[in-house]
Amino acid sequence: MNKDSSCIKKFLDYYGDYIQVPVELLVNPRYNGAGERNRVRHNSAILYGVLQRLSKRKNEKDENGYVTITNEDIAMIVGTTTGN
Repeated sequence: MNKDSSCIKKFLDYYGDYIQVPVELLVNPRYNGAGERNRVRHNSAILYGVLQRLSKRKNEKDENGYVTITNEDIAMIVGTTTGN
């Protein structure tokens, strides 16, 4: 995904200036790799925060109450490519 300034501005206008991530995802031994568990990756925690924000917007849910988000937006959020 190309991160030019117009794309970033559109993204910030749509998703907002910040993303709330529960600190527990980053510090609780249940999620941070204690014992045999895998650590929750930071980009997964960030995506969780975005989905939480979208779930609070009624216009972001489909008729079944599910939040929809494009692969391109997920790639922009977590800093990867869509594989296209």
